[in-house]
Amino acid sequence: MLKKLIIAAAAIGVLMSTASADYYVVREKKTQKCKVVETRPTGTIWVQVGNTTFKTKNEAESKITTICKSK
Repeated sequence: MLKKLIIAAAAIGVLMSTASADYYVVREKKTQKCKVVETRPTGTIWVQVGNTTFKTKNEAESKITTICKSK
């Protein structure tokens, strides 16, 4: 019984972590191309465009053209 509860709690934790994921619009410094990612960029190759985070990938992809304008 305890084993089933632990498995169920772990499954709920995994589902909740993916359901609450944030999406970011990032730009590659060298090519200036943009894309949507699930993790905040921390390196030197990709930088976050703006301060906006999105709750769904579709929402981020629909805003990428307005947020990420070429220089």
